[in-house]
Amino acid sequence: MTDLAKLKTSLTKEGAYKIALVLASYPSSQVLDHLNRSLPRVKIDKVQAKKNLSAYLGIVPSIWSDALAHSDAHLRALTLVGIVFSHYKLIDLLKASGTGYLQGRVVFGSAPLSRKEFTNLRGDFRKLGFVTNEQGNDVFDYDFSTFLRLAGLSVLVNELLKLKIEYAGWNHTGTPAEEFLRLGFYDVLSMSRENFKNWINQSDESTSSTSSTSLSEDDADYYDDRSKVFPRAFEFKAGHMEKKEGTVQISKPKNRMEASLLHNQIQNRMFLHLVEKYGEERVGTEIATRSGTKIDCIAIDDEKSIFYEIKTARTAKACVRQALSQLLEYAYWDLEERNVELVVVSQNRNTRHCSDYLEFIRQNFGIPIFYQQFNLLDNSLR
Repeated sequence: MTDLAKLKTSLTKEGAYKIALVLASYPSSQVLDHLNRSLPRVKIDKVQAKKNLSAYLGIVPSIWSDALAHSDAHLRALTLVGIVFSHYKLIDLLKASGTGYLQGRVVFGSAPLSRKEFTNLRGDFRKLGFVTNEQGNDVFDYDFSTFLRLAGLSVLVNELLKLKIEYAGWNHTGTPAEEFLRLGFYDVLSMSRENFKNWINQSDESTSSTSSTSLSEDDADYYDDRSKVFPRAFEFKAGHMEKKEGTVQISKPKNRMEASLLHNQIQNRMFLHLVEKYGEERVGTEIATRSGTKIDCIAIDDEKSIFYEIKTARTAKACVRQALSQLLEYAYWDLEERNVELVVVSQNRNTRHCSDYLEFIRQNFGIPIFYQQFNLLDNSLR
């Protein structure tokens, strides 16, 4: 029988989130050898890391390299799941912390966590990008809505949670998903039982399809009809976590994995290009908005913010179609006017018609939308 009390690790050692940095920098087979200062300011307790990663026998499961191959966002989300489900106290805490669909609030004193343990947990949530609001040192709000927007994440979470319950003594009665439901894991992620069941049982193929009827992008991002106005559209933070690139086909990505790697390649190199132009303190990537989304890149140019959305479709037209609504949401969902410039970025050359189309939008609707090609041969925007 599964005994979640067997899931426990040190909660007083800070910086559990930093395992994501190590995973992004070394092959999974070498991660446990690079926990102690192989990277600047990274020192992670090995026992804690093994439990968070479910590397109980000293072998890091392949799901972590799979997560990185998807995207940095997948890696950060899976890291948070690994941390939370590594201790029964955190599982119980989040079960009781939900305030709405995929949202919750953690209050110091509401669970048997010491001040140090609470502070470390808040830091992990914040550094991994899931904190939406903080009230002093005693309260933080979180949002898991991006979980449903990340194609393939449910497959990775399914595998990770299976490793967790096996360590906790699951006797393999029924399916892993059935055991997750019996244990109430849907409450940990602030989902309904039915929605969690649909999500966790998805195949990698079904989550990658934009036509999925169970969890389409609209369902995933807006199940709770996010009509409220958030306090700020985004909070700028300079910096970038470099992502895995690998070998990609530049002109026409053939599948989701290839497109993801191309996106990473453009984002890594565009960040360096923009830093040269605007300065290191004025460029940041994966900037969280208050509606649970992330802006690929922002550059600050005097009083103007430039939002960049990277797309890897086969044509400039297709990239503009995919990015335009996202950029409008990033800039104006909170119904505030701001000095912004919206830029669609891809590997494709601009066309005359695409250029005329965006000019028409700028002139007739006053929307500051532009298109730029990122040239991977000389690492420049044009």
